Amino acid sequence: MDELMYENLDDQSNELTVMKKMHNISLCVMRQEEMKKIFGEIIETAIWIMQADRGTLQLLDESSGVIRIIAHHGFDHSFLSYFDSAHKSQTVCGLALKCCEHIIIEDITQNSLIDSQSLEVMLAAGIRSMQSIPIFSHTGQLLGILSTYHRTPHQPDAKSLQLLDLLAQQTLDIFKHTQAEQGMRENVNPSMPFFSTGGSFWSNSTSKLVAETSREDLQGKMRGRCCAYESVALVPLKIKEEIIGLIQINDNRKNLFTKEMINYLEMLGERIGAAVSHWWVHKKLENTIDELHPENLVRIEAQKKAASAYDQIHQMLERITDGFFALDNEWRYTYINSVAEKFWFCNSQDMLGKKIWDCFTSVQPYYDEYHKAKKENIAVHFEAKSNSTDAWLEVHGYPSPEGLSIYFRDITEHKAIEQKELEYKKLLEEQILLLNLDPDYTFIHDLNGKISFWGQGAARGYGWTQDEALSKISQTLLKTQFPIPIASINEEVLAKGKWVGELVHTTKDHKQVTVRSCWLLRRKTSGGSQEIIEIDKDITEEKKIREELGRLDTMKLVSQIAAGISHEIRNPMTTVRGYLQLLAQKKNYSEEKSKFELMIEELDRANQIITEFLSLAKNKTAPLVAHDLNEVIHTLTPLLEADAASQAKSLRTHLYPNMPNILLNTNEIRQLILNLVRNGFEATGINGKVSILTYLEDGQVVLAIEDNGCGIPANIVKDLGTPFLSTKASGTGLGIPTCYNIARRHNAAITVNTQEGGTTFYIQFPVAKI
Repeated sequence: MDELMYENLDDQSNELTVMKKMHNISLCVMRQEEMKKIFGEIIETAIWIMQADRGTLQLLDESSGVIRIIAHHGFDHSFLSYFDSAHKSQTVCGLALKCCEHIIIEDITQNSLIDSQSLEVMLAAGIRSMQSIPIFSHTGQLLGILSTYHRTPHQPDAKSLQLLDLLAQQTLDIFKHTQAEQGMRENVNPSMPFFSTGGSFWSNSTSKLVAETSREDLQGKMRGRCCAYESVALVPLKIKEEIIGLIQINDNRKNLFTKEMINYLEMLGERIGAAVSHWWVHKKLENTIDELHPENLVRIEAQKKAASAYDQIHQMLERITDGFFALDNEWRYTYINSVAEKFWFCNSQDMLGKKIWDCFTSVQPYYDEYHKAKKENIAVHFEAKSNSTDAWLEVHGYPSPEGLSIYFRDITEHKAIEQKELEYKKLLEEQILLLNLDPDYTFIHDLNGKISFWGQGAARGYGWTQDEALSKISQTLLKTQFPIPIASINEEVLAKGKWVGELVHTTKDHKQVTVRSCWLLRRKTSGGSQEIIEIDKDITEEKKIREELGRLDTMKLVSQIAAGISHEIRNPMTTVRGYLQLLAQKKNYSEEKSKFELMIEELDRANQIITEFLSLAKNKTAPLVAHDLNEVIHTLTPLLEADAASQAKSLRTHLYPNMPNILLNTNEIRQLILNLVRNGFEATGINGKVSILTYLEDGQVVLAIEDNGCGIPANIVKDLGTPFLSTKASGTGLGIPTCYNIARRHNAAITVNTQEGGTTFYIQFPVAKI
């Protein structure tokens, strides 16, 4: 099954390639390139189709009956000189003429039709197999032969032969085209390219033609009246090859005509010529019926032919999809096609012969436009409401010496679409104005995230300009962190028309912002794709406040617990500690003294934990006085350096000089610094380093405590400050919460930057206002 599928794909690919090559050949013909090049392209295409090594194209010389090679690929002089004089009755050529089909010789050495001398020449040229297709005219006359050759025995497949057949048909068309061109060159002055192959004169710019034509040719070949127009066409009315009249079309505009239009007019001229001729015969027979009574049969036959020609024109006008009617110079209807009848809900027999202004009053703009066409002898084109229905019409009027021809089509639906598009555009402009006035971050994207609108709020909030954001993928540009897969969000938007949730976006300057995002489905008109309006509200600070409130609630709960049980625990612990001290002094327990001291130390450690626990429950505002933070650090430095030395670690300080005073409680700040520095020592390994830095930033005093430890796990960073949360095996989880509580009482903020290479705590204090 797979092999069949791949084979079909290969066949389709080969057919597409052949079509492209044949298209290129047609382009060469249209560009009037040299026939040598065109025939060379035909041979190259035939060789490609048959996967052959060589090829020839032969053309029949009717006068001598000799098939001459007019183009080839891959052959030397000896081969060409021998076969260039082959007569059409000789072996292969005669067989092609007789069979009228492909000649396939799989192996020339095994074929009896090839004479010995031809076989010798072909073998000398390296040929073992050949395929020839004769090219016949529609009358059955042999015009030429297209052949391909292989170096080895070869049997072509059916598909290749079909494609070669198509190429032969195209070659026949080129032969016919060449013959037609030759005939025109013999009968038409090549210095005048403004004549078509059908003998029509046409120009899309007579001003340019006059400027480029000699005075003699201008006076002999052009009527002075034509020079007043830019687009001019003179199409002969013919009966067979005899010209009996002329169709003249003039227009002030340039570039009105195309080759296709001239070809159509020439065909129409032949039909009209035939009709007019028969009408002349008919009138002549009517005038001389008494004298030419024996010729009545001829008149009847002429009438039949005229009626047949009229029927052909009538059928052509009835087959068009536009409404059509014709008026004479008295504004009377002379013809109405069925489309116009249906549109007007009328019977043409009731309207023929009546004046248009009697059937329809002088409505505008029809009256003015039709009179303009007749008065100025120009075509008119306009759009207007129908005078009989509410439909919109596109109308084209073409004047002639006999009257006026009108084509019209119903464009009501098109007009309605245009109106909807205008309304939609106006609504969109209003929406864009409202979106730009919205302080939130608003932009529009499709279901894949491609941005089609970037509001001013989004530009302010995220940092990218409109030009930078348009056509980008929003989740890639903003590095969006979704709470659920984006596919699930799109499904909900399509199902419910909206989705609301929290997202984390990254701004142009690499800052993460948390937003409350609302996605609204926006269905486009005119079959367009669906889009999503995303409205983001920055809740980064709000979320921090919520987290802080949650931490405060936890602290409140801790304080309530501490207030309730701390004294109850301490009282029995004090009693136990006292008795242990007494027992340790007795001689009877002298051997157990070390154990008593260990129990007393553990009681003291428990008491210290209770002290830290109670510090979280402090609700009273600590007395704050203006003090130099650097001075507090200087007093603690010896103690901290001793701690560092005992652990084979180092402490570094870098303090900003002339630091302004801040309001603080020195005891609490000492506790905060001790807790953070000692945590830093514990987080580092051998030769660990802890640094204490102070500096000014945005009008605030910043205390930074930095270590080169292992960092804090990402899953607990957001919960820092929660009591009893600790990563140390023997930790109580009260040190960091105590620091957060102290910072809160000092109106300071703590932020943390942690990674595998270490952690830094930043405490930002407001400068004291003295």
